[in-house]
Amino acid sequence: MNGVMDYSEKDAMSIVKIKWALVRIVYFYIYIAMLSGFGMVIFAPIITYYFFGDIRFWRYSGYFFPIMRLAYLMTYLMFRDRKYSFHRSLPLTAPPLTGPDPAKVRVSDQWQHDEKSCNSCIRCCLKLNCPFLDLKENKCAVYDSVYWRYFNCGRFPLSQEHIDFYECRKWEMKRN
Repeated sequence: MNGVMDYSEKDAMSIVKIKWALVRIVYFYIYIAMLSGFGMVIFAPIITYYFFGDIRFWRYSGYFFPIMRLAYLMTYLMFRDRKYSFHRSLPLTAPPLTGPDPAKVRVSDQWQHDEKSCNSCIRCCLKLNCPFLDLKENKCAVYDSVYWRYFNCGRFPLSQEHIDFYECRKWEMKRN
């Protein structure tokens, strides 16, 4: 043996999946701590990194209470609203995405706008009163962040329930 380990492609993929899972697990621990309020202070640099890609948390202190409100709302909806329970179905090892899985969804025939754009539609953000929505420019303040790619926003939609909950006119699930 020459001292260099030869990893197979399967081993490499397993390592990548472990990384994806660890990102989500760390987030979930922070999320639980965040619900206490005190966790927002302790984990502020990590929280702002996940959302804004910046550990200088003091720049984003105006977001802390709105983030907590959103966390409480999402937690309530996940466990109390059957229409919202789809958010619990994301596997820990799912790859980060910046768009939906093209094998599962397609752009609706009724969508008359650019396929790569939501044409300033902000229904999903408005439905949750998302604090990251910049209403002046109708865009997301955390677009393409760690949170965006690893969780719900970057992979929208996950299912027909997801589309229905947010009343999205752009996407529809492909028929099997």
